[in-house]
Amino acid sequence: MRTLFLIMSICPVLVGCASKSPVDIRAQRDSAFVPPAGIAVSLLVFKRESRRWPSDYEELSQFFRDRYDHWEMDRYDRVVFTPQADGSLEVFAVAGTQTNQMTLK
Repeated sequence: MRTLFLIMSICPVLVGCASKSPVDIRAQRDSAFVPPAGIAVSLLVFKRESRRWPSDYEELSQFFRDRYDHWEMDRYDRVVFTPQADGSLEVFAVAGTQTNQMTLK
């Protein structure tokens, strides 16, 4: 009886997930979530190669367009870089409803 209950409770979840194609799921994920790791890695590469932080997101994007043909930058609605007195960089990034804030050293 427990097995039947378990199957009946999981089945609608599986059917609901299966009703969307992988492309639909990817499009929803990409529009709703931009991981902060992408911008962090890009900033750290810029810092390592330039020995300074970029002044803004456009400079960071241009750096990668100039050096790496296939590098795709994350899409953000708004990105603000704020250099800190200790040499770190505070990053505030907004993509859709997702807000990311981090400090890189």
